[in-house]
Amino acid sequence: MPIELISCQHRSCGIGRYSEELSQAFIRIGASLTLSRKGKGDTNHIRNYRYRSFGGLRHYIAPYYLAADIAKRKHHLNLNETVYHADYVDAAFAYSIAGVKNAPLITTVHDAIPFIYSSSQAAFYNYLIQLKRAATISKKLIVVSEQSREDLIRLAKIPVEKIAVIPNGINHNQFFPDAVKTANERFTVRYIGGLSKHKNVDLVLKTAKVIESRGLEIDFEIGGGFPEKTNLPSLAHHIGLKRLRFTGYISDGELRNFYAKADVFIFPSLYEGFGFPPLEAMASGTAVISSNRGSLNEILKGGAIVTEPNEFIFADRIEELYRNKPLREKLRQKGIQRAKAFTWEKCAEETQSIYQDIIPSFARYQTPFNEQKTALIDKTASYANSEPIFEKFD
Repeated sequence: MPIELISCQHRSCGIGRYSEELSQAFIRIGASLTLSRKGKGDTNHIRNYRYRSFGGLRHYIAPYYLAADIAKRKHHLNLNETVYHADYVDAAFAYSIAGVKNAPLITTVHDAIPFIYSSSQAAFYNYLIQLKRAATISKKLIVVSEQSREDLIRLAKIPVEKIAVIPNGINHNQFFPDAVKTANERFTVRYIGGLSKHKNVDLVLKTAKVIESRGLEIDFEIGGGFPEKTNLPSLAHHIGLKRLRFTGYISDGELRNFYAKADVFIFPSLYEGFGFPPLEAMASGTAVISSNRGSLNEILKGGAIVTEPNEFIFADRIEELYRNKPLREKLRQKGIQRAKAFTWEKCAEETQSIYQDIIPSFARYQTPFNEQKTALIDKTASYANSEPIFEKFD
């Protein structure tokens, strides 16, 4: 049975990485799948549809571009033998307005972050509409941790039987430890991830200030795009940090080395539905100190120091690892072992079992990738030639 994995995201964001890694794992286990997402150029099982970003409106408009693409593409599919999988609630919304009939939908919700930290009231309201639609029309919702399931049940009042927990994977071909961990000329603590409020990156700055006040020769580096658009550089200047720098954007090709060449990786986030960066750092062979908020204790358990997000506690743990190399090595090995529990093949197999539970006939269709089934749609066709995508909803 063909799988249509649909996305409103780019490859570069967290959800975009999820859909790409999951799609590749599906192909490796012999499933027939096409991933449709924003972007340019088609490769193998991935096809990109046309869109315009419209700046700050992109999150509101993206589902309509995807819906137009789904509406065109559905005529080339046998919908009675197809399952749609939305990689987030915005893609589920697109499916709902594309006029798809007879093909079931699975939606990955990931987490409940918008209930706790939302960029604006309008963004939260948009999320609520899309989440409600996804919960109504999806055969199953997938979340990536037990914490996320508990939060969605509590905050969104979604029935427990509607939600399945399938943790993300780690790409162990991309993230792996060095054969020998070499010491830096100066002990280096790193962070990479988002720079938004709930990521709590100002705690990295406060921790660096505590470390400097203790006279320890430890460098701090913060990775993440566009730090100049936040208050973090001005805060670092205001509190007089001398051994902290912002690296800016770290590309995929540089990411493993950024993790692997750190002596310690810290992650002070106030909420995570899963938490890729600390797990990727562990897989890359670096000792990790993380906050205990959201799903982080669940995902990292036994492989990292997980504690309250407080600058003095973080500084104490960093100093302890700085002065105790055997302890740092022991934590590093525990992290490597814990990260091995997360693979994309396992994620794909568990997701496939969801398809089989709701679509008994799915098991009959475990065939190699069928290029004919996933023939590309002419991306130059105008939307005027497509059938209407807007329909009335209850």
